[in-house]
Amino acid sequence: MAITAADVKKLREQTGVGMMDCKKALTQADGDFEAAIAILREKGIAVAAKRVDRTAAEGVLVIRKNGDAISMAELNCETSFVAANEDFVKLAEDIADKACGFEGDLDALKEQKLASGRTIAESITDTMARIGEKIDCPRFATMKAGEKDALDGYVHFDKLKGVIVKLSCGSAEAAADPDTAALAKDIAMHAAWTAPKYLDVKDVPAEEVEKEREIQINRAKEEGKPEEIARKMVEGRLRKEFFANICLTQQAFIKDEKMTIAQLISGYAKEKGYDVSLAAFVRFRVGEQN
Repeated sequence: MAITAADVKKLREQTGVGMMDCKKALTQADGDFEAAIAILREKGIAVAAKRVDRTAAEGVLVIRKNGDAISMAELNCETSFVAANEDFVKLAEDIADKACGFEGDLDALKEQKLASGRTIAESITDTMARIGEKIDCPRFATMKAGEKDALDGYVHFDKLKGVIVKLSCGSAEAAADPDTAALAKDIAMHAAWTAPKYLDVKDVPAEEVEKEREIQINRAKEEGKPEEIARKMVEGRLRKEFFANICLTQQAFIKDEKMTIAQLISGYAKEKGYDVSLAAFVRFRVGEQN
């Protein structure tokens, strides 16, 4: 019978084995999943299958820069002991290197070959079988810089929190200035600590804002404020308490809480005579879902 890509993907998800090995096993088993799993076990490459249902909430984040691209990859395991394992960290670094500038999705990334000649998926399975814990790469992020963009990133010393930041600059000169990259890194360090959900106020979904507005109106009413006064108070609270907490541009800069991130950027632009704005950011924390 014909073996489809969906069949191969299903077997991979069940066993943790690489796509090519899954396809070969399904072909040999004439499409029978149980027989294919048995074939993989007999070959010793499904040793990790029994670990698929375990929780892999520990791990590391790795950031890599290569030319005009920057990437961040997360590799998970079950214990902090394995997260410090040299082979495990090296695999995370190799995945991040391969992710730099990669334009496909996670499944496609896992089919890319490393220097060993094994795919990322196969290398994960090999490491899982060797180390004895469930290991997975649940996500990665990559950004590319145009001629007028500056990129940088930061991973906290514990390797559990990481951020990539892109700054849009008005000129190639501004983008190439090392001070602009340093600004991007400062913002990335800040975001690693403060965990913003959105880049700016305009990015917050209207329904989320409205829900918070109603909460604050009810709060003001409970404080005994007339509705008209309550509504005026609410807008100030939205700005000072809500947006200032979840929007990166509105947060107080951790190195100088007298200024927001937006003010930090505008102050730098004014000092240098550049046109600089915050274009994008990605923040991961090990074990969190997208």
